[in-house]
Amino acid sequence: MDFPSAVALVLFGIFGCSSPETSDPTPNELVEKENLPGSDRDAHGCIGSAGYAWSELCQNCIRPFELPLQLQSISSDVAASASMAGVIFASYSAEAEVFSKEWSGGKRLVRVSKNRWTAEAVFLESGPFRLRFEGHEAYRE
Repeated sequence: MDFPSAVALVLFGIFGCSSPETSDPTPNELVEKENLPGSDRDAHGCIGSAGYAWSELCQNCIRPFELPLQLQSISSDVAASASMAGVIFASYSAEAEVFSKEWSGGKRLVRVSKNRWTAEAVFLESGPFRLRFEGHEAYRE
């Protein structure tokens, strides 16, 4: 083996397979890791960025926009009119839970008559379904 080949082989052995030095992550890198998809779990483990919300009625994470009963906003505002409210019922229909952009999470309602559920100032009526709050009808089937 000639001298230049030996020097090249030694240099490759020293520098060719060495891994780059790692440093402590920068603040921006830490923020990026904290904002990874799925890292926004709530107290119940529901991932909000994936559309999940905790249902007190079901005791599970659900996706309100996938519920079988969807009520459409009746607002004349174009952006608001695209919104929907999802409704889920307990198996015995004595309770309902409503998910809407107007409040965080679900609002649990209690049946007060054959076709009416309520809690605080929120009313859900059937035949066809309508959701009223703050004194006016906001969503309907």
